[in-house]
Amino acid sequence: MTPRSQPGLKSAAVTRQAPPLPLWVNLLDAVALVYAVLALSVVCVGGVDVSFLGVHVTATALPRVLLYCVGSLVVRHAVWRRHPLHRRLLTWVSRWRGSESARAVWPVFAVSRIGVLTVGFLGVLLVGLSSDPPFRVSRNELSNLSARWDAGWYLGIAEDGYEAASGPETQQNIAFFPAYPVLTRAVGALLGAGVVQRTVDPFPEASRRYVLAGLLVALGAFFAALVYLYRLARDCFDTRVARASVLLLAAYPFAIFFSAPYTESLFLLSAVATFYHFRRAEHGRAALWGLLAGLTKANGCLLSVPLAILALQQAGLLWRGASTRLVPVPTRTPAAHAGAMAAASMPGIGMVLFSAYLFLLTGRPLAWLDVHRLAWERSYVGLGDWALGRYGFVMDHDLYSYAVAEPIELLYVVAVGLVLSLVWPVSRRLGLPYGVWMVLTVVPPLMAGGFVSMGRFTSVLFPLFLYAAATLPRRWVVPAALVSAQLQALMAVLFYTWRPLY
Repeated sequence: MTPRSQPGLKSAAVTRQAPPLPLWVNLLDAVALVYAVLALSVVCVGGVDVSFLGVHVTATALPRVLLYCVGSLVVRHAVWRRHPLHRRLLTWVSRWRGSESARAVWPVFAVSRIGVLTVGFLGVLLVGLSSDPPFRVSRNELSNLSARWDAGWYLGIAEDGYEAASGPETQQNIAFFPAYPVLTRAVGALLGAGVVQRTVDPFPEASRRYVLAGLLVALGAFFAALVYLYRLARDCFDTRVARASVLLLAAYPFAIFFSAPYTESLFLLSAVATFYHFRRAEHGRAALWGLLAGLTKANGCLLSVPLAILALQQAGLLWRGASTRLVPVPTRTPAAHAGAMAAASMPGIGMVLFSAYLFLLTGRPLAWLDVHRLAWERSYVGLGDWALGRYGFVMDHDLYSYAVAEPIELLYVVAVGLVLSLVWPVSRRLGLPYGVWMVLTVVPPLMAGGFVSMGRFTSVLFPLFLYAAATLPRRWVVPAALVSAQLQALMAVLFYTWRPLY
């Protein structure tokens, strides 16, 4: 038996751990790296000139940026010569290149994301757009490929910030949470979107750069999410399950949204990273990822519920279930118990922070909820009324007529049915928090808006793919992924040709 399968064993060769660097050294290294990135931005695209939420950052003069970068390096290495920055960078790069999870995930990520974008572009050329697009950023269809549906809302926030209309009856961008647009604006600034001169051109260069920035953020977040999912599956099961879970997630039909300027990639990353660190009792990191989840999507605050269950399981106050694979590392002190509960509250705090910002902007802390309810008609109808309404519709029409009239909704029905049917098996195999997370991700939006956008909601349910990878026989994993990938190609054609898949 290898030492990996026996967590209690220690290696015979004990290596001396280097003492951590002082905080001021890490800060100066970070400052030097930031100015190095800004210098590269100045050379390549003209620099950074961006304002957001009252903060203005300008870096367009190359000599000044280089002076600050070199000055930080000189002060740091004059006082503290050990572990120079260039060696630290080489160490980080070598660790990434040698990372088992990154090397295992990279081929699946590259093939699946390039495949989705390629099929989408071919769909635009060969099938054609369903109608005139409501917005464009370029006359070139390739440059305009990522400008689809809700991407316009996120990119509008990234480019111009939040704007509040006179009342919640009007669709407005305050309905969308800030984490993804803020990251898009930051990357767009590095791409020079802020220094591009605004003109009367109907397709401004700044908008195209923000679209590219949004796509880069989504792709980067999805890659990191796959790495975290691989690590979680490997630690809880084995390498085979880890590889299978990554493959099944990347091939999921509605995984197309991970290739678009949407929040799904960032939300998936924050959710799986929070579970990963919380399970390992790394509550500080779990708190940061949980806060990000609460700032990414409206339903991110609900992540606090399964995290609270994990915290109670770690404290020994709640049954941990029959499965011992994904149960959390126990906490043994009152301070650790308090840290776990504090980390569990962070997704909810993220929602509170955004609500506080909207209170300052509009005077209504829950303006985002009011806009969803009134402008997008997402009102709570109750599970019974919703089920009776769907049942009556199906009874009035035969299944074939329903499929012809609402083909996309039928796909959503199948996806939701699959998720709900697996809640109990997932809870038994992986643990109660994972089943609860599936219910809270799907059922509230289902009762508030029906099947609208349910493909997006189901795409972030990583416990579903973890369970499938651990349960499916090995010989069925690749065929299942191939069938799923074919359906994803169909979804790509629908999405990029402006069919109502959003």
